[in-house]
Amino acid sequence: MKNKLKLAIPRLIGITAIVGLASIIISALFKLLFFGTILLALGMLFAWIIRSWKKESTGSELMHEDPYLRMHRQQRQAVVPVVGFKKSAKPSIIPIY
Repeated sequence: MKNKLKLAIPRLIGITAIVGLASIIISALFKLLFFGTILLALGMLFAWIIRSWKKESTGSELMHEDPYLRMHRQQRQAVVPVVGFKKSAKPSIIPIY
């Protein structure tokens, strides 16, 4: 029994050291990911605050202006009918440009 214990103790010490080192590395990686996430969230918050300040300073109340507002009426239509064809009584497929 004494000989078996002498052989097992160094192995247990080695395994304990390896597992301890692995747990330190894994916890460091998780801490880096956690703090990186917090820093990115703070950066997004500051960017949102700066954008809102710029919006207030320019005085533009129409932040989400319709991009099709200044186009001609025909260009604003999503479905443009084909001109020059007879109207049929049956429904047909309308091409979309």
